[in-house]
Amino acid sequence: MAVYLSIVGGKIFYADSNPGDLIKQINIYATTGNSRSASVAKCLPNPISHAQMTEQQFIRFKNAGRRHGSHTPNKMIGGLDRTRLPRTSSPALEKWDVGPYGSLTGKAGPWGAGKHTNRDHMTANSSNQLRFNNGNWPGNAVSKNQVKNEGLAIAVSGEHHRKGSYTYGTRVHTPSPITSLSRMQYGERYPQQAFQTEMDQMLEWKRSHTKSPQGPTKNTLRLEMVGAYAYMYKLAVDCGFFDPSTEQDQRLIYWTKLAVESDNAGQGKHGANHPRK
Repeated sequence: MAVYLSIVGGKIFYADSNPGDLIKQINIYATTGNSRSASVAKCLPNPISHAQMTEQQFIRFKNAGRRHGSHTPNKMIGGLDRTRLPRTSSPALEKWDVGPYGSLTGKAGPWGAGKHTNRDHMTANSSNQLRFNNGNWPGNAVSKNQVKNEGLAIAVSGEHHRKGSYTYGTRVHTPSPITSLSRMQYGERYPQQAFQTEMDQMLEWKRSHTKSPQGPTKNTLRLEMVGAYAYMYKLAVDCGFFDPSTEQDQRLIYWTKLAVESDNAGQGKHGANHPRK
């Protein structure tokens, strides 16, 4: 059975019947009158685009990045149980786990301990620190260290972080899409756009990286990784770190479609905890 998925205002919508039911569901939700529905209504595109996937692919996408268990037991999609067990007390991380930076430290992912497992702040910690210094940090932190721990991060391999990140190390001091601003300053002033830029860079590296300058490109884009960034985007909106945008929603749908294509071609056969990068 096919599942149709869309993202509007940072919220994931899905239907396992037909695209028309998905569109109807989104339009109804946009008029319900709560705070999240207002964001959905504001970001409502015309037409509403969607990605199509199998039930199994949907479960992998929807559960990605989430270490907490399902709030509702016996959650089903079609004929499959998609209930998620809690992993918050686990000493290990899975690929692309998401949460406040402090909740991901002291744990290693399947890549190995130390430099092999990184936690990538999005937006960059340096941008978050600028927001804090300028009195614009929307979180509850009252110190620089608390800002670092409160900022959202995603677990990635050290190689992916070093080679793919838009803001790794001294790159935060290089020009941003607004050339008069460094990438660090850009993230402070335009956190939603910076999040989108950083996400695109990390996903593009997975889609077409090389082992050597002369080597062939490899596509290791995974549904779980795109799903984790979708969850991270939702968390950032829920925490008030930035507002949702139609462009960010559409970029995630674009990457979801590419990840489904990769998966259907057999390039995404490795599970989220497989040690391959």
